[in-house]
Amino acid sequence: MRTTLCLVLMLVALGCAEGTGSSGGTMSLVSSEGDYVPELAMVDLVNRTRAEYKLPALNWNNSLARVAWGHSKDMFANRFFSHESPATGTMVDRVKRAGIRYRRVTENIHWASAPWTMEEHIRHAHVNLLNSPGHRKNILDRDVTDIGIGFYWKGRELFVTQLFARFPL
Repeated sequence: MRTTLCLVLMLVALGCAEGTGSSGGTMSLVSSEGDYVPELAMVDLVNRTRAEYKLPALNWNNSLARVAWGHSKDMFANRFFSHESPATGTMVDRVKRAGIRYRRVTENIHWASAPWTMEEHIRHAHVNLLNSPGHRKNILDRDVTDIGIGFYWKGRELFVTQLFARFPL
């Protein structure tokens, strides 16, 4: 219920509509212009995985998403793949620079170059992150409550940054 309420509120704020995809039952989210919102589809996969382990769903966080998108764009523009950017530093540097106060923050990154649809990229990224012990640990972390995801997709390449956080009370 909490996840649905959070997504509905976010969709209202973004001017988006929710629909159910016909393949695999994955939630498909589209903007009012009919554009697919891939970050939200990935949040749905993350929360479905967490539910399988009896973990609470993560709340979408726009501030984390902006920082994540910036890192994905930076990796594409400057042709690197790392948690540490030559231009913006570490995840902690980026989050602090954005003025985000947190108790805990972790990061997953993913890169792929393939002639796939966005939906295929999302499924591939999610499976690959789950198959990596460190990334899986971040997805299934009991101590985080929020998530922000930023995709940067150009041509065949997709850069994904996921930021997970728990905020001060």
